[in-house]
Amino acid sequence: MLTGFFSTAPTGITTNGNGRVSRAWYNDHARLFSLGDQMELFPSLEQDEQQYKLATEYWLRLWDRLGEPGWESPYYSNSFLDGNPIFSACNKAEKRAIRIIQYSQAHFNTLEWTEEEKKATVGMDLSIAYWWDTFGKDDPEFDIKELVIDCLLTKENAPVIERMIRDWVKKRVNYGEEVDTTPTAW
Repeated sequence: MLTGFFSTAPTGITTNGNGRVSRAWYNDHARLFSLGDQMELFPSLEQDEQQYKLATEYWLRLWDRLGEPGWESPYYSNSFLDGNPIFSACNKAEKRAIRIIQYSQAHFNTLEWTEEEKKATVGMDLSIAYWWDTFGKDDPEFDIKELVIDCLLTKENAPVIERMIRDWVKKRVNYGEEVDTTPTAW
């Protein structure tokens, strides 16, 4: 089974004007599928420490451009250098967090698919997925709402991911709402 991506067939699907799937829902988790040939950034991040460092720096520079006070970043530590997370930030006062999981196409190609997953994803490019999560639910003072973005970062989808982050951080989208994933920049 493709751990972390699909556990069942989609419960809902949206198509674009070309009839290709642009978004699917899996057990209340929205998943975005971007379309077309894309140029992957940091294609060897799981195997090359220098590329992993460059990918981490990419996310930190993006975060610095947002310039939001009250956020702690990085929030999660990752000593495994596996891209989960490649970036994280948390604003405890606002009880909001963000986590970016980044993978390479090479890593993605090593995952094993069930027959159901293969059928559900025919013709899809799975370069961006997102879902909502929480942590600290047992402690009302520390019940953090988190936007998780799971991506194969490309030159083409980077502006979409940046907008997703900005909308969450600047409170243009609330926990559980659909995130604007319209590819306006590509």
